[in-house]
Amino acid sequence: MPRATSGESGTDRPRLLPALFEHQWSQSCRVEEELPGEVERQVLHAMARVDKDEVGARELDMSLRTYRSHVSTLMRRLGAANRFQAALAARARKWI
Repeated sequence: MPRATSGESGTDRPRLLPALFEHQWSQSCRVEEELPGEVERQVLHAMARVDKDEVGARELDMSLRTYRSHVSTLMRRLGAANRFQAALAARARKWI
């Protein structure tokens, strides 16, 4: 087992792991709340592919109102003010 070097005491090590865990835990998210469902994922992909809501709704075989409702919900969840920001945020979260 390596010996402690100057500035590093063996008594500090037991405190480092819990601190690391707490940091990682604070940065994590609840998976069941964060990940989009299958329909939301399809809407995200449609948003990335098409220019108009009408086209996206038609591709996914849903009403325009339902499609726009999904878009609005996703934008709110992503904290996006517009669709471009939503796409960037979704990509950053690895949703698309």
